[in-house]
Amino acid sequence: MRRSTRSTSIPCPTATPAPTCSSPSPRPATRSSEAIAEDPELDTTAAFRIVARGALPGARGNSGVILSQMLGAYVSRLAEDDGTVQNALVVAEAMQRATDASYAAVGVPVEGTILSVSRAASDAAMARAALEGARTRDVFTAAAAAAREALARTPTQLKAPADAGVVDAGGRGLCVVLDAAETVSTGRRPPPAPAGVHRIPVPLHALAGDADLTPDGPSYEVMYLLDAEDTAIPVLKKVLGALGDSPVVVGSDRLWNVHVHVDDVGAAIEAGIEAGRPYRVRVTHFAEQVAEAAQARRPTTRTGRKVVAVAAGPGLAALFEEAGAVVVAGGPGQRPSTGQILEAIMQCGAAEVVVLPNDADSVRVAEIAARTAEESGEIRVEVVASQARVRGLAAIAVHEPGRTFGPGRPRDDRHRAPRPPRRHHRRRQAGDDDGRPVRAR
Repeated sequence: MRRSTRSTSIPCPTATPAPTCSSPSPRPATRSSEAIAEDPELDTTAAFRIVARGALPGARGNSGVILSQMLGAYVSRLAEDDGTVQNALVVAEAMQRATDASYAAVGVPVEGTILSVSRAASDAAMARAALEGARTRDVFTAAAAAAREALARTPTQLKAPADAGVVDAGGRGLCVVLDAAETVSTGRRPPPAPAGVHRIPVPLHALAGDADLTPDGPSYEVMYLLDAEDTAIPVLKKVLGALGDSPVVVGSDRLWNVHVHVDDVGAAIEAGIEAGRPYRVRVTHFAEQVAEAAQARRPTTRTGRKVVAVAAGPGLAALFEEAGAVVVAGGPGQRPSTGQILEAIMQCGAAEVVVLPNDADSVRVAEIAARTAEESGEIRVEVVASQARVRGLAAIAVHEPGRTFGPGRPRDDRHRAPRPPRRHHRRRQAGDDDGRPVRAR
């Protein structure tokens, strides 16, 4: 499954007035939860219908669209429950129906993906529900455990994840959902994954061996919502299958989520126009990712890790320098600019850089500098949101230069600065600036 960070929203190419993809609107899942919360008299069946329908517009990517179909199938079985069947069996049958729906949604099912993880989970759920005295929590526990085992096997089933050293992203997402269900039903967190199991996310350059992410593969991912009759969908699936790969069309009741990887964006959208009324069209260009992967593979002379710290005054600067940090002058009336922090990051020569702003007003500046530095593809930067000098000192005191950042993380996954023990500090009073210890805020 391709990973993408860039997408383009374009107006709907239809003669019938429809919402444009660029118009802001609340997340569909949020609207669904709000609708349920605002109507205390809403019956269970209606609530399930709202949840299923709300999942479709919010789905993103191949596995996201499949997961939305699975959720719809799952709640449809729950809505049919009349109280005559044991709860454990109802839940297991709902998982089985979700798996069947996921396979039906894909033109050419491929093992080693979210499909095989779902199949393993539902098979385990049905087997556990068949045992005497089975309870719902037992079913969730069995399903989650089987899903984790199936996820660990995905690198052996597909070449691309094996070459990249990762598990299937869609399967991992399903495991997160099932682990959450197990935690809620049992009150206990599932056991950690066995040592040696690959984890995601990973940096884009680690996917350079992905056979799908090549210049001669499909250039675009096209997604849109579709208002169409059920009878038009089989023809649409056939047309999309001939245009490209990974075609997925899921939904019901005139609301469909369409996904496909193609070279001809116009043809994919025209197929939707023939079937009904496409809207909220979303196009992602894969060629940019190929270029970025090549950029990330460029040789670099950067090694090791450095700390860049903003210091207010020579005394604090000396402390950070003694700890091995690169110091940027700062403090009230002399806060550093984005350019100054960026220069320190780029000139330190390290492959990994930790930035300690040590001032609430400098955190945002440091984050902008970090993002700019990472655009080179040669350096990784983490900003520790230290909003006070004492937090910066606490952070560098526990810094371990020999350790690496490990697998890649989203840019908004920030470290929090460690809080020093409060018993050693008194509350700071107005006008205190005599160097005495203060309480971290």
